[in-house]
Amino acid sequence: MKEIVAEARFMSIEPLWFDVAPVFEEWLENEEKLPFEWAIIGAASNGRRVFQPETNWTADLIELLDEKELPIFFKGNMDRDFWKNWREEFPQLEYMSAAA
Repeated sequence: MKEIVAEARFMSIEPLWFDVAPVFEEWLENEEKLPFEWAIIGAASNGRRVFQPETNWTADLIELLDEKELPIFFKGNMDRDFWKNWREEFPQLEYMSAAA
């Protein structure tokens, strides 16, 4: 993924069905930064049934992404009542700031 040339690469982590933070931490043992600039986190769903990710998996992932100053976007199927610090962040792209 790090070889893809783009202004913003994103990682869609939906559904978040296992603890991915250790995978990213292992990557960072050998690399300077993660191979993406934006993360999207979501729950698993089957029609109207939604299965929320484990709280500690989500919290660990948010902590790691915040440390790396990566924007986080929660999919609408995440539990808004539980995640009081709702995240709908977007990457800051050069072409967007130039147009403003």
